[in-house]
Amino acid sequence: MDSQQIPHAGPICIASSSGSLSSALELSAWPAQLHAKHPDLSIYGVRRGFNSYVLRGNPHVKGVKLFASPQSVVTAPLQNGKPEIFLTDSERNWAERILKRFTLPDNERLPVCVLHPWDAEHKSVGPVEFWDRIVSKHQKKIRFWQVGMIGQSAVQGCEYYLLFEPHPKNCRKLFALMSLTQAFIGVKSAPSLVAKAWTTPSIVLEDHSEASLVKTEQLLQTLKKNG
Repeated sequence: MDSQQIPHAGPICIASSSGSLSSALELSAWPAQLHAKHPDLSIYGVRRGFNSYVLRGNPHVKGVKLFASPQSVVTAPLQNGKPEIFLTDSERNWAERILKRFTLPDNERLPVCVLHPWDAEHKSVGPVEFWDRIVSKHQKKIRFWQVGMIGQSAVQGCEYYLLFEPHPKNCRKLFALMSLTQAFIGVKSAPSLVAKAWTTPSIVLEDHSEASLVKTEQLLQTLKKNG
């Protein structure tokens, strides 16, 4: 079914363009838009990749189906909207406990900036020294948390390393912890979309040029000023 031929009464099953976390997050921007145009539409997700984890708790999605008739499946168009994530109270409480547990002494009042230097294919916009430089310059006034996958290089000086096995269930932990942070700097990736979902001030870098360093510096100076 074409996305322009959505019936006013459902049900329909919405599908991501691929099985990646980024695609599932892009998909999550769509249910609210569909509901606004078609309030009586019954919306389900198709169980593919990360969809069931990302759509969990979405008030506009009735559930996620393992099997769906081809006639009812609509593949989401490219989304420019804000992804939507809905956490449970237990997920929020878990994140707050983790935040407290890994906070170094005297850092309680410092803002947290998430770094995501490498994408799923371990590609970065710059060498690890580029990221080390950012942290070493600002770590007395900002707490840095690195997110990514196990096996990716660690940026020196971070307070906490949230490096997961690439399993779908771990994305909920990423969502919860990033909901408590105040800035994001990294490559274009699923974590950058999570930051967008939480409206976290962000810099998505495409290279490690001087212009990129200037943008990064501006964000971090603002973060330190607002505290």
